[in-house]
Amino acid sequence: RTIVQSPLPVRSFEYPYFGDLWSADFLHGPMVRRGTCADKTYLNAIIDDASRYVVAARFHRAEDTRSLLDDLMLAIRRFGIPKRLYTDNGAAFRSHHLRMVAARLCISLPHTPPYTPRGRGKIERFFRSVREQFLASLDLKHVFGMEDLNSRLDAWIQTAYHRSLHGGLDNTTPL
Repeated sequence: RTIVQSPLPVRSFEYPYFGDLWSADFLHGPMVRRGTCADKTYLNAIIDDASRYVVAARFHRAEDTRSLLDDLMLAIRRFGIPKRLYTDNGAAFRSHHLRMVAARLCISLPHTPPYTPRGRGKIERFFRSVREQFLASLDLKHVFGMEDLNSRLDAWIQTAYHRSLHGGLDNTTPL
């Protein structure tokens, strides 16, 4: 006889103030030319929970701790230290180096419980917008390296994403 447990109820959450919680994750990106070769890319994004403002987003050649920390430090220099950095359980987010940096800056590091992606909805929704709007309109034949790809991403975030109405924000923009 098999006993089936029903899943725990899911509660939505939203922190009220900018900097209370930032969410970070990686998205597999497009192949980008480098000379005669093509490199796999990974988009690291960090968004604020309360406003959905993208505090950092850049494509990298690796999904690693160094890429994460480079973007996190850039975001902290621009916007201050967040209280929490919410991530999944990937290797970059469980690294000793990230734990040391977070401890020195008094940043709490909550993680999504394994196999429960529902708590990651806001960043996953951002990634959906990246795929459906930014990447779908991108002609990779005319992208000339990582710097070009990142400048195009930044322009899209500033002119399209940050200025679009968000239903989860009562039809206001992240700005």
